[in-house]
Amino acid sequence: MMKKIFFFALALGLTNFSYSKEAPNYFSYSLEDLLNVKVSVASRYVETINESPSNVTVFTSQEISQMGIKTLGKLLEHVPSFSVSNLGDRKALSVRGQRSYSHVLLLVDGIRMNEGLFGGFYLLSNDFSLRRVEKVEIIRGPGSAMFGANAYFGVIKITTKSKKKEFHIEAGSAKQINVSASLFHKIGKFELDLYSEVYQDNDYEYETYQDTTLSGNGSVSTAGAVPKAKDSKERLDTGLKMRFENYNLDLIYSVRKYLGGSNLDGNSYSKDQNKTEVYNFGLEFGHLLELGDEESLKNSFSFVEGYFSPFGYKGTTNGSDTFSGWDSTERRFNFNSIYKKEFSTTLRIVSGIEIHNVRLVEDLSYSNFDSSGTHQGEIIENGPQFPGPSITDSGLFLQIQKKFSELLNLTAGVRVDSNSVSGSSINPRLSIISNILTKTTAKLIYGEAFRSPTIGELYQNTTFVKGNPNLGPEKVKTYELTLIQNFLKSRIQGTYYINFSKDEIEGYVNGSVFNFRNNKKNRREGIELEMVNELPNNFSIKSSFSHNFKLEKTEAVVPDYLTMGSLIVNWNRSKWNFNINGIYKHKYKELKQDSLFLINTKIEYSIDKQVKVFTYFDNLFDDEFLNTTFVRTNHQTNRGRMLSVGLEFNY
Repeated sequence: MMKKIFFFALALGLTNFSYSKEAPNYFSYSLEDLLNVKVSVASRYVETINESPSNVTVFTSQEISQMGIKTLGKLLEHVPSFSVSNLGDRKALSVRGQRSYSHVLLLVDGIRMNEGLFGGFYLLSNDFSLRRVEKVEIIRGPGSAMFGANAYFGVIKITTKSKKKEFHIEAGSAKQINVSASLFHKIGKFELDLYSEVYQDNDYEYETYQDTTLSGNGSVSTAGAVPKAKDSKERLDTGLKMRFENYNLDLIYSVRKYLGGSNLDGNSYSKDQNKTEVYNFGLEFGHLLELGDEESLKNSFSFVEGYFSPFGYKGTTNGSDTFSGWDSTERRFNFNSIYKKEFSTTLRIVSGIEIHNVRLVEDLSYSNFDSSGTHQGEIIENGPQFPGPSITDSGLFLQIQKKFSELLNLTAGVRVDSNSVSGSSINPRLSIISNILTKTTAKLIYGEAFRSPTIGELYQNTTFVKGNPNLGPEKVKTYELTLIQNFLKSRIQGTYYINFSKDEIEGYVNGSVFNFRNNKKNRREGIELEMVNELPNNFSIKSSFSHNFKLEKTEAVVPDYLTMGSLIVNWNRSKWNFNINGIYKHKYKELKQDSLFLINTKIEYSIDKQVKVFTYFDNLFDDEFLNTTFVRTNHQTNRGRMLSVGLEFNY
């Protein structure tokens, strides 16, 4: 720990280093740029963070590039109260102290990416690449009054790049290779953007750990290490954007393959023992109708098909190796119509309707053992895992924003949703923003949100997991108080929140079977801090801190990290850019994990305005750290140090 503190202190100490400022600076990105970054995720209108009726964290493409972070999961670790855990071939997301796999909505260029099977987005969009991202906006708090289901604890809006011509190649440890390219072409009023990226690594080796006990309150204890696991990852991402006047057509296609590693039971695998394959295809067609000055109607239709196929070794029963897996294909249809009208500089509204449908079109499970666990000697088909109907959500919303004076802004809205399985839900929001001093802004925010049960929670039917068709929706009421203080060269934002939730859906162990149920009421509260600071000599710092006060444990759920923080230090001199970024997680006694301080760094040199070369260290000090899984019966190890070098070319 001391060497890491020294490493950061050395970086900060370099702010006293003086140099000639006459050389060209290809990395300049002023604090003013950061403070005035526009967001639209909270109200569907473009506004600053101070004006936004929600608490929003934002990352620009330049920030992401300087950090060197490759995937969305890594980036979310720098958002207050967000924590991402490794689950082998997928990820688990926690927000404000609660496992939130299906409680955060992901939008990519307006397309909903949350799968219907388990409600999250890491199943079909694991390791979402940031190479093609222009901006990431994250609402911390409820968003159902605008976006409906899944916008329970937050919303992630990703805008991808347009009008770019770029090429990137990178190689490094674990035999990794990463190549991406983008192309832009314009013919008259027709514009075309094309993007493609491939990534592969091979035979990364790490320890896995298996637990021996699971107590009634969900706490775990660690046994010794089991044999080392190896894993390999492959991914392909392709995107196409077409624009003609006010029409747009966006296409996305992605493939993921994960080999080896470890599973939720703590077994370690060779590459030919465990394989997960995923593909995702999506399209959105939209039209913007301009009805007059500051008045518009945007209609859009999207379709997504996702395929998920995990298959692998499950252990040995009566001297025989057992294998199981499934093939699942789902299709999601979404239509929304958004009307916007600005009556004046002080009054504007937005309203809309949305219809969302999800259904499984393929659902087959396979194993070489039957429902009693008896080995069959060959792989047999066991029928569907998730027998049940399609699910349709319909929503109608209205939001009004009124500026009473330079000192007071009000946002009020409500959305009514109807779910074909779990019934209706009404979710209001209210935000009062006051510029109490010249550079001081206060926000008082109230919002309600809901999450409908997923296909898996309702209908899963296997030997070891049973869904519950009688589940109802989860509900949460959130109160937030935020203060934002701007200084000459910095901004500090602090938030205190309280969540009151009821009917939370939780998984629990019932004998040898994993079941689901609606839990009792729960309360969570905490604080979140964000700071942006510009120092002398082209240094900048962006940091976050969050602390969740003691949480109410349920029978099967252990709270996640209560105290977390992040730090991004960037320094540029002429053609050089140096970035050090790290995350901190306080000691986690339920996991027997010591305090964690992970550091990444990227060093970049600009040959000219078009060509850059760089080196990147992920987990610089090669720290080993553990995660619990959904059922918290074992630990899984994250990857250690990964080194890569690369080249970027803008043409």
